[in-house]
Amino acid sequence: MLLPVADSMSILALRENTDLKIANLTLANAKYAIKASKLSYIPDLGIFGGYSYQKGNSLFPENNTFIGIAFRWNIQDAFSNSYVKKQRDWRKMQAEENIINIREQIDVDVAKSYRRLSQYADLISVARKAVNYRKEELKVEADEQSSGLNNSSDYLTAKASLAKAEADLYAAQLNYRMAQTDLQILAGIY
Repeated sequence: MLLPVADSMSILALRENTDLKIANLTLANAKYAIKASKLSYIPDLGIFGGYSYQKGNSLFPENNTFIGIAFRWNIQDAFSNSYVKKQRDWRKMQAEENIINIREQIDVDVAKSYRRLSQYADLISVARKAVNYRKEELKVEADEQSSGLNNSSDYLTAKASLAKAEADLYAAQLNYRMAQTDLQILAGIY
């Protein structure tokens, strides 16, 4: 069995893992929230203008143009925003710790999956040898039965042993494929 290189799978998992991508997006979200809370300290500034026309009152001019600047800064928001900023800083720190935790977990899971792959590859090799031995045993039992040296129960026992060895081989192959799939899921390549 050809095993993937553990380092390359670990690098691929760190680049393509969906949990890590979600954690990175959460960190980006926290950074943008901090940036937004810093921008809320800036006062609101607006420029306005207009034009009015009136003909009913002769004391006022018929055409009236006006221009102005509006400046608003809420001191209460400035103080309450410091608490919001602290909360968002904590969210950012939590997101960074989450990324570190997920990276460590990915490394552990990839190493564990790689060990399982190696173990199942060895198990497949042993199961193949067992199948070959059981086939030889069945051949010997068939020869002995044809020459009359044993009864049919010995032959059937050898046949059952071969079937069990083949079942063990198929189970080992299935477990190997499942471990491969787990590793691919970790690496983000389904």
